[in-house]
Amino acid sequence: MINPSVLTDVVLNRPGLVNKPLWQQLALQLAFVAAAGLLSGWFLIGDVRRAVIGIEKQTVQAHLDVQDVQQKLDTMPLLSALREQLAEKTAQDDPFQPDRLAQLIVEPLSQAGASLLSWQPALPHAGASHQERWQLAFSANYTGVLQVLRALAELPYVLRITQLTVKPDAVSTESSSEIPRLQVELSLIRPEGMP
Repeated sequence: MINPSVLTDVVLNRPGLVNKPLWQQLALQLAFVAAAGLLSGWFLIGDVRRAVIGIEKQTVQAHLDVQDVQQKLDTMPLLSALREQLAEKTAQDDPFQPDRLAQLIVEPLSQAGASLLSWQPALPHAGASHQERWQLAFSANYTGVLQVLRALAELPYVLRITQLTVKPDAVSTESSSEIPRLQVELSLIRPEGMP
């Protein structure tokens, strides 16, 4: 059997500690446990403290962002004023005029160097809606075709293209010295919801 005093001497390596009164032994053990607890608590509290400081920084940044957005909102006009401006702008917009559409299409064609082959109202298909349709045919080189299509997209009226046919122009294939031209045929439909 192991002698308890030898075990105590080996564990504590202090033979004089065992000979001290019990209250001193308890006080020393309590001081050791308290010191170990304070050190571990300090490290734990340090991590928590850093997390709290990070959250406080995020909160301050969020408040600054909210103030920035609030300042931007304060400089914007009121929603009622914007609605009035929109109503005025809508009232100023011209109603759809099919005759004016032909004039709007001629300018992009001439700017793109395209040749107008035909522009005529198209007959409605059986079972199709009662919307007005037009048949546009023109001849242009590739970049000219792209310019015309972009110009059609930028018109003040949104026209729907229901059919688009692109084929080599028969006239330009005979003379090979020119840049090849394309013959384009479009079917345009009147924009919906326009008076």
